[in-house]
Amino acid sequence: MNSYQLGVVALLVIFAGSIFYYINGTDSAGVLQSAVGKAEVTTQPIAIESVYGNYECNIDSGCKNPYTLSLIEDNSAIVTTSYNDGVEVRKESGSWKLEDDNSITILLNESNAGPYDTPHIITTKPAGKNLVSLTLAAYDRKFYDDMIKPLFIKR
Repeated sequence: MNSYQLGVVALLVIFAGSIFYYINGTDSAGVLQSAVGKAEVTTQPIAIESVYGNYECNIDSGCKNPYTLSLIEDNSAIVTTSYNDGVEVRKESGSWKLEDDNSITILLNESNAGPYDTPHIITTKPAGKNLVSLTLAAYDRKFYDDMIKPLFIKR
């Protein structure tokens, strides 16, 4: 065999090995599959101290009216909404909790108009690796119809 023929045979062996790997999902010793099978995806927990603060949403970040979400150290939460250039203000209050999956559940029990029959529940999640902004993962559009894919930015 000349070097050209040896090269073609080597490529065929490599190609056949690749096909074998693709079909079986493993190399001949099974090393790659066992290594990949042991890999786990983990989410780093957020330090609760980094959650505290004020987050704002306005027309540029998905809220037709300005919103301020305040997450306070004692786990109380306040959502303030300004309507008609600040003439009308709705202030809602309740509590918040940092969940194991790094989402934040906010339960709002009352507004300046009085207590709610059932709490308004808002679930947020970090919009990135750090807690500079929050997206609303779940909320009742019936109560917050002026939000469209809101992004709350920490101030």
